[in-house]
Amino acid sequence: MNDKKLLRQLKYEGEQLLPRNKDRILDSVVPYSEASVKQEKKFSWGKRLTLAGTACVILAVFLVLQLTIFSGNPQLFQNEGNFVTLSINPAVEFETDDAELVTAVTAMNREAALLLYGINLIGLHIEDACEQIASLAWQYGYLDSNKADNRATVVAVNTNVQKETAVEQSVAQRLEMFFSQNSLQGEIVIGSSQESLKAEAERLGVSLGKMELIVRAQSVFPELKTETLREMSVRALNALITGYNEQAISDFEEELKNGMDNDQNIQSIKEFYRIRMEQANELKKASETIEEMLEEYLKQKKEDILFESIAEAIRTFNADYPEYACGILLTEEKADELCEYFEELTDEAEELEEELEEECEEAIEDYLEKYKKQWKDYLDHDDDDDDDDDDDDDD
Repeated sequence: MNDKKLLRQLKYEGEQLLPRNKDRILDSVVPYSEASVKQEKKFSWGKRLTLAGTACVILAVFLVLQLTIFSGNPQLFQNEGNFVTLSINPAVEFETDDAELVTAVTAMNREAALLLYGINLIGLHIEDACEQIASLAWQYGYLDSNKADNRATVVAVNTNVQKETAVEQSVAQRLEMFFSQNSLQGEIVIGSSQESLKAEAERLGVSLGKMELIVRAQSVFPELKTETLREMSVRALNALITGYNEQAISDFEEELKNGMDNDQNIQSIKEFYRIRMEQANELKKASETIEEMLEEYLKQKKEDILFESIAEAIRTFNADYPEYACGILLTEEKADELCEYFEELTDEAEELEEELEEECEEAIEDYLEKYKKQWKDYLDHDDDDDDDDDDDDDD
């Protein structure tokens, strides 16, 4: 099929396969404490993403072909920037600066969007970022210590060809170390290792990394010529390979966020710690007030006018906070000791407030992990349903 015929076909299919409005699926996900997920045999989320993604890719290819064939401008889709793509099943695209620090992260599929939810990788060195993705993939079961066929593919595209290979190798070495440390069996594949692609890469005038992406994209769209794919950007090639649909991924991420924001368990956790942190803050303020009064009393050479005010403040404090009640009797001789007591108590209350804040964050993180694992189970089941539906269609 030549490019013009393919163009007409893609244009027609692009008009037919318009992205469907997504259904809200959080109602299908029950709180993790119930340890189950409702299963629907209706038009599944996975199939919605697949069709929406297919439509998006078809329209993207249509645009690429249109611009390539009719404009005659090969610079339109030239890559500008440094990219690293890590594919495990979650597929993640990183953009980096010249120091190899991550400046942008794109989840290329919903599995990656799930892993990345609540995670910030911006500013990390590319090796650290890729290791964290591998760690998350292992944590959520995309890498399995009980399997021998774990696989991670690293492809770097860089304006500096020598640096491109070096980045792939350094990331691969870090991942190999992670595999070894966690008893993961499998392989790490890098784009520059494909020696058979060198001649074609030289012919097309592209790096090995981009050539690897071209080959992978062509395996999905065999009708597309290498010369056509050569003019596409790294992001466009990755979109073809993964079936990436920006709107569908964005909608999925919004579903995750809305689910967490509206989750009653999360609200209960936040309210519990909010009350405790307020109590710690009130304790700190009450103790700090008496501490300041004692400091003023000592500074004013123990004037009697302050003495009664301090005594009343301590009595009120002991009544309000019996667990922190001060057993030191207020006298001129004990003023220094009392001041030291409330100074230490103020510091303890401030530390307690900070500890509670950290506990709250940890509790939310723990819940988020369970929430994401339940989503993974749901998506895995959804994928299985899609496979069963495809088998039924074949029959």
